[in-house]
Amino acid sequence: MDDDIRTKLRRADALLREERYAQAVGLHQAVADAFTQGGFVLKAVAVLRQIIDITERAGPELADARRHALRELAQGYTALGLTTDAAETRRRLD
Repeated sequence: MDDDIRTKLRRADALLREERYAQAVGLHQAVADAFTQGGFVLKAVAVLRQIIDITERAGPELADARRHALRELAQGYTALGLTTDAAETRRRLD
C-alpha cells in the first residue's frame, strides 16, 4: 500500500504542475480514502487539507470536490477529538 500511495502522490504532484487540478484532486482523494480505511486519520486529514487548497486555487469548477473534502475533513477532525476544528470546518461548508 505504501508504494501505491507514494506513486499516487507523485503523480498528483506532476498533474498539479501541469495545472490538471481535477485529476490531481482525484488522486489525492484516493490517497485520503486509503489512509482513512487504514486507520491513519491524521494522514488523511493532511491530504484532505491539500485537496481543499487545490480546489480553492482551481476555482468554481471544483466546488463539489471542495465541499466533499470539507465534509470528510470535519469527520476526520471529529475522529481525532478536535471538535473546535471540526465545527470551524463545518462552518466553511455554508
